[in-house]
Amino acid sequence: MTAPLAHRLPEPDPDAGRLLAVLRRETPDRIPLFELGIADNVLEAFLGKPMPPRPEGNSLE
Repeated sequence: MTAPLAHRLPEPDPDAGRLLAVLRRETPDRIPLFELGIADNVLEAFLGKPMPPRPEGNSLE
């Protein structure tokens, strides 16, 4: 019997270097995980100012 999926997955190990390697068309040691979209309210909290309006049709909501 095969182990449950949770027991076969590696522990999360965030590393911006993996993403940068992929963007440089290099091969990382494993597939990078990252968020493709970040909600406006999270960005506003991080930046400390309101987000500019998005062009019509480009909303994450």
